[in-house]
Amino acid sequence: MRSLDDAELEHLRGRLAEAEDALQAIRGGEVDAIVVEGPAGPVVYALKTADTPYRLLVEQMREGALTVSTEGIILYANAAFARMVDLAADRLRGVDLMELIADATDRNPSRMFGDAGSSGHDVLLRTSRGEVRNVYMSSTPLTIHDTEVQCVIATDLTRQELRRRHEAIVNSSADAIYSLSADGIVTTWNAAAERLYGYTPEEIIGRKVDVLFGTQEPAPGLSATDHTIEVKQFRYETVQVAKSGERLEVAISAASLDEEGIPKGVSVIARDVSERNRAQNHIRFLLQESAHRTRNLLAVIQAIATQTARAAETVEDFEHSFSLRLHSMAVSHDMLLGEGGKRASVAELVRLQLQPFAEVGSRLTLDGPDVSLTPDAGQHVGLALHELATNAAKYGAWSSPTGRVTVSWEVHDSGDDGLRLGWRESNGPRVAPRTRLGFGSVLTEYGVANALDAKVTVEFAPEGFRWTIEIPSSCVVSGSRLKNKG
Repeated sequence: MRSLDDAELEHLRGRLAEAEDALQAIRGGEVDAIVVEGPAGPVVYALKTADTPYRLLVEQMREGALTVSTEGIILYANAAFARMVDLAADRLRGVDLMELIADATDRNPSRMFGDAGSSGHDVLLRTSRGEVRNVYMSSTPLTIHDTEVQCVIATDLTRQELRRRHEAIVNSSADAIYSLSADGIVTTWNAAAERLYGYTPEEIIGRKVDVLFGTQEPAPGLSATDHTIEVKQFRYETVQVAKSGERLEVAISAASLDEEGIPKGVSVIARDVSERNRAQNHIRFLLQESAHRTRNLLAVIQAIATQTARAAETVEDFEHSFSLRLHSMAVSHDMLLGEGGKRASVAELVRLQLQPFAEVGSRLTLDGPDVSLTPDAGQHVGLALHELATNAAKYGAWSSPTGRVTVSWEVHDSGDDGLRLGWRESNGPRVAPRTRLGFGSVLTEYGVANALDAKVTVEFAPEGFRWTIEIPSSCVVSGSRLKNKG
């Protein structure tokens, strides 16, 4: 037998090293095929086995996939699990899976994998950055080459939980929230949108957003006729149309739904601002009314001050009379505020103006329907009632212990909805014709008549003074035939 020389031995060693490298590459999956010289020439043998598609599938899975020893040592981890814990897949091999679990009570392989069959648990995984993810792990035992291992599937619940929370917030929102595809098709629709617009999700999803705008053009960027939506973020107010045909004043906030910088659609939040706009319009109206009434009040106060000064003999007389008249105006003003500044109840106006002089039922009788006057008419009638009460207390029925006053009012039967209000005194001193025209008489006979375009009648009957005013319908807010007697 011939011994090998050194050159031949070295050649064989080289061939053996090449074979070992080739086998290692084949085992590692680095070689897809090999070429072998045959009798008829080179032959290509594919090395892909039947499990190759499954290995490729595992690598493409969105869920994390692991092969773990019964002691919990990671033998294999796919890319999804590597991303889950923020570590490279090759660095996970040989790592104890239990070390990645945040809660120490879950670091038990027998509890994690179960005694037999498949099992599943919610666990908290800690990433390399210290973050914690809620993960559901299910495992199944498997035997590979006579070795018991666990095949583990890890599902990241963090994103699902965020999605559930997002859906819960959207569905519980008081604002209408819906989304559109890139060509303006409604794709989602929350409960508030159904309440606002009247469309159920089944009725609206899949339709163009144009249906919410009726015949008018949708907002720029929301029109389904603009080929694709190109919106970043905007806010504006517009009028939309509900399913019932009702016109809705809404404030819209819209923002693009982008995916890797590419617009995929639009998220829309719509808030019904009809009540807000009505309230703002009402506030503007009240401010305008307030300015108008303030100018009128100042003019009236100036006239009262001038006339009171002319009639007063001393400064003290002026101060006393002027203060009482200002108080009468304040009483009427406060009552108007209580009515929202829109009307003055005749019954309440009479009661408040005469309350300092006599109580209803003893020396004062009220008789009339539930009817109201405009604010300006209420102010002037209130002043007239104050002057009538002052004169009755000084010279008329209330200057006598037995004297009485009856105030009555009624809506005209002629159909013009005007109001007749009368003041009648009785059981007081005998009335004599007046000898001079004082400020009170000027105000009750001429001032209120001119201000309201009304007709005033005065009668100095011996049995008691009488005053009647015919108020036109333009000064009457409402009326009914219900009597309010006191």
